[in-house]
Amino acid sequence: MSNHLLENAIDRFFEHYKISHAPLLCDHDPEWTSPCESQQKVGEKTLWEPVRRHADTVDFADLEKALEFPLHPDLKQHYARYWSGHLKAIAPDGPLTLLYLWNHEDIGRLIENLIGHVVACRNNKTPFAGFFAATDQGDYFLTVHNDTGAVQLEQPGYKPLRTVAESLAEFYDQMIPAEHHS
Repeated sequence: MSNHLLENAIDRFFEHYKISHAPLLCDHDPEWTSPCESQQKVGEKTLWEPVRRHADTVDFADLEKALEFPLHPDLKQHYARYWSGHLKAIAPDGPLTLLYLWNHEDIGRLIENLIGHVVACRNNKTPFAGFFAATDQGDYFLTVHNDTGAVQLEQPGYKPLRTVAESLAEFYDQMIPAEHHS
C-alpha cells in the first residue's frame, strides 16, 4: 500500500531541489548511465536531474524472502520514488547526504549493502533499521527502524543513538536542499 504522506513529502523535496539547484552536473560514465542524465553538456559535464520513477517500490521481494522479513514500506518508497544521484540536504541536526538509486544496476548494489547491514545487525543483536542517508558526522547514518518506521541516527553495528523523527515523511518535511557539488 502506498504512503501518500511520504510520497508527497518526497515530491515536495525534489521539486524544491530542482528549482533551487538547476543545473545539476555530473561526469558521464558510459559504463554507469542513468535515466537522470540528459544529452546536454556543460563543458565536460553532463546535465542531469532526478526523474520520477513509474514503480510503486523497488522490487525487494527476493531480498525480503531471503531475510525472512519484510522491509519497512517507507524505506522501499524512499528508494523507489525517483532515480537520482545522491543529494545534499540540511536537517535540524545538520548536513547530510540522501542516498538514492542512479540506475537499475544500483538496485543490486543497494541490496548487497542492505544484506551486509542485516548481517551486522544480527551479529550485534541490534534491531534492523535500513539506511537512507549519511551524515557529515563521521560514520553516522540515518535509518528507518524496520518495525516502527521511526528515523534514527545510528553508527553501523551499534544501537541507535536516538530517534530524530517519528516517520520518514516527517523527516523529509524538516529538510531543506543544500548546495550540490558535482
